[in-house]
Amino acid sequence: MSADQYRRQLKQKRKQRFEAERKVGGFRSEESKKRADADKARLAASKTKSPSTFKSKMSEAERAMKAAEKAGKDASQWQNKVTQYSNDEISLSEKIT
Repeated sequence: MSADQYRRQLKQKRKQRFEAERKVGGFRSEESKKRADADKARLAASKTKSPSTFKSKMSEAERAMKAAEKAGKDASQWQNKVTQYSNDEISLSEKIT
């Protein structure tokens, strides 16, 4: 392949890595927010005297934790893609030089 083709591929990989990094940040932010929501729900459950409200708040906390875990897994998957794109960039850069 020609140097121009490698440069185009490098540009594409950089763009993909940038987008993947953006997604990682979004999922990490979502994970943090959901964990905070779960903590708030647990705190509200601990303050209530009503059994039904306690059960409701604990269910809310459980849902928020599951959402946080999913966001964490998604962030991890996208982080793996970032690593892959970075390695591809390095390989392409070496081919250009």
